[in-house]
Amino acid sequence: MIDRMASPHVAAVKFRNLASAVPQALVSIPKVPAGQTAQVKMTYKITKQAVSSPIDPACLGVATTMPSTVRKHLATSPGIDPRATTIRALAAKTDDKSRSAWDRITSLYDWVRDNIQCRDGQRHGSITTLREGWGQKEDISSLFIALCRALHIPARTVWVPDHNYAEFYLQDPGGKGYWFPCELVGLRSFGETTSRRPILQRGDLFRVPEKKVPLRYVAEHLAVKQALARPQVQFIRQLSNPA
Repeated sequence: MIDRMASPHVAAVKFRNLASAVPQALVSIPKVPAGQTAQVKMTYKITKQAVSSPIDPACLGVATTMPSTVRKHLATSPGIDPRATTIRALAAKTDDKSRSAWDRITSLYDWVRDNIQCRDGQRHGSITTLREGWGQKEDISSLFIALCRALHIPARTVWVPDHNYAEFYLQDPGGKGYWFPCELVGLRSFGETTSRRPILQRGDLFRVPEKKVPLRYVAEHLAVKQALARPQVQFIRQLSNPA
């Protein structure tokens, strides 16, 4: 953060880290008189680098040991069901363990892109997307991630403004791990990206103390303890220099 501004009605701005080290801002506004407003503005400087495909992808392998921060991306998440019978069956049918890990994941990627249609509609998760043969772009990423996890390959969702894509994890012969992005919808982009969009969150299983169920994405929200009328709130995210 390079700058922060808070109007007089704001009592405090605090931060806490959720799982995956996702920082969450907590803004406390005890009282706003009728007709008045409270505002917090936070400015961040974000540096992004392009991710290139490895020179020799055949040398990369599925990790046999990995840190807990990576291993958690093998688990079931909201809308991502790697242990479902249909998901495991498709992953096994598509997989060829005689090939390199890179090629094995490419086969999953190509199968999803070739067989699942992207349509607008209500999000319905990886199992229904596979059964129906279509889903939102978020569903299609979820299906690919579930298939990777079914083969014990860590994978996760990456959230950027108005979009999301998938990442999978492989290790080099020295045991160093790398995350590789891939777009499941639109132009083919596997293992690399030149996107300049800022990353909002990585992962798809978050626990927020105020929520009873796990979340796949931590969205902005307003909690009102007591009010004569529910206040109106706007969450504005704006790039000051998109270039």
